[in-house]
Amino acid sequence: MQDSVHMRLQVIGESVAKLSRDVRDKQPQIPWVKISDLRNLISHDYAKVDYAKVWRVVEQDLPVLKEAAQWLVKELEKS
Repeated sequence: MQDSVHMRLQVIGESVAKLSRDVRDKQPQIPWVKISDLRNLISHDYAKVDYAKVWRVVEQDLPVLKEAAQWLVKELEKS
């Protein structure tokens, strides 16, 4: 399960890194850089990964990110 969670977080981090500044600026409360940093940690320095912190991210931060992403999709569809 940890491998699956890490893989999904890597994909999220890579996707976030590809978002334009304009898109990220529409949701400034989201810690975009920290999301990318977590991806880099999981991908390149996995011996230092704190699994309890990763699980807190899954439980607490992903629901907020999901809401922000859903809002962004709706906003972008209007454009």
